[in-house]
Amino acid sequence: MAIWTPVDREALGAIADATTSADKTINCSGVAITSGELRGLVVTTSASNGAGHAAKVKVYSEAAKTNLLYEVDISLAAGTSGSDTISPIPLFEAATYTLTTSGAGGGTKDYWVRFFIKATD
Repeated sequence: MAIWTPVDREALGAIADATTSADKTINCSGVAITSGELRGLVVTTSASNGAGHAAKVKVYSEAAKTNLLYEVDISLAAGTSGSDTISPIPLFEAATYTLTTSGAGGGTKDYWVRFFIKATD
């Protein structure tokens, strides 16, 4: 039976077009998740400033961002969510991620990201 780690839904507020967010850590109750298998993610955008655009999410193995584990473009419109499921990617330390907007859609938008992590033995 799979045991899923309860991952925080992280808010990335007011990201302007063609801009990358500050580095964020994948957390559970505010504490970095340091082990498990990354299985997918959901990205949601605010209902404001709403033409279609893409959000690129990059996940790195650690805070120094030297090892890119995963990268995906999620197509979004105002007030929608997009998701991606992936083959398991093992996590061995606190993974860091960023979100970059495509530069389309006009204005700044708020984003929320939730990752799906399966606990490992």
